Amino acid sequence: MSRARPTTAVAVLVGLAGLVALVLLLPSGWSPVDRASADVDVDTVDAVGPSGAAVVAAGSSAAAVTLLRRAADAEDGVEYQGDQEITTWHDGRAATRTVTVTEAGESTATANGVRALTDRTVEALLAAYVVRVEGAGTVLDRPAHVVTATQDGVLAARMWLDDGTGLMLRQDVVGAAGEPRRSAAFVSLTLGGKATTSAGSPSSGPSFAPSSPSSAGPSGWTVLPLTDLARWGAEGWPVRQSLPGGMRLLDARRGTLPGDAPVLQLTYGDGICAISVFAQRGELADELSGWQRQDWDDGTALVRDSWPETMTWQGGDLVITAVGDLELDELQDRLADLPHDDRPGVMTRFARSALSWLPG
Repeated sequence: MSRARPTTAVAVLVGLAGLVALVLLLPSGWSPVDRASADVDVDTVDAVGPSGAAVVAAGSSAAAVTLLRRAADAEDGVEYQGDQEITTWHDGRAATRTVTVTEAGESTATANGVRALTDRTVEALLAAYVVRVEGAGTVLDRPAHVVTATQDGVLAARMWLDDGTGLMLRQDVVGAAGEPRRSAAFVSLTLGGKATTSAGSPSSGPSFAPSSPSSAGPSGWTVLPLTDLARWGAEGWPVRQSLPGGMRLLDARRGTLPGDAPVLQLTYGDGICAISVFAQRGELADELSGWQRQDWDDGTALVRDSWPETMTWQGGDLVITAVGDLELDELQDRLADLPHDDRPGVMTRFARSALSWLPG
């Protein structure tokens, strides 16, 4: 059966703002946790986070929880600037690039860097993973605590927290089979005017960095208080407080497309991985150059071979696009609760100009 194609094209927007690579830090002057406390398990007294919800997975060590919670409290505690080398692995390929980051989490990176340790991301991390202090390490010749995050006894990530400042100096993320997925580490760091650099130079390689934004992209991104999202949900927008797999709602923003059309961005994370979901009113073409249509539950989605993984689909009267640093099957599992259906007979064209927002 042929599908009607109205002439109005709708731009599906992928700004990647929710995947910004950030490094947050601990306050200056804090004392490193005694390594001897690494094996002390958290009890129920310390198992409540800022939201009032129990957030600490059983088996986590008090030392690791303290380090991570202090990191979340220290966003503005240390003046620094540095370069991070970020390597991602996807489909057997490694891609490396270097980005500059500064204090307060400002960064030139837009994906795949060290995750921001805000209060919300730490709550999600502590709820989803068992965290423990593995031991000592060094980055840029600076001593650090190495904190591990595991699920069901399987390592998910290691984080190097600087003994002197609390800065997260390095983060390695691995897959269930132990394969590397993402590594981000400082290769130069300036603290209080004193620079530290690595012995080696940054590696070269292909980049998955996003291209320049399209003129069809949004303007005027506004942070939405999470308490305001009930209204959006009542109006049919795909607002969820959490997604499967321990992904919690961390951030919400509203953008505006030409014609004053709203775009809703919802960022979810578990403290290690993140997904940005973009939704706008409109209809989606069922074919796009460079995209493949794949079956997904009772419907289909268009998938682009890229990293981070990117997929877009029709969900009722919304076009929904998701970008996440998970493998495609993992991404789809976490998005399964969002509306997705093909709505035969009302497909229209996807605005090609919006593709310049996508990575790779």
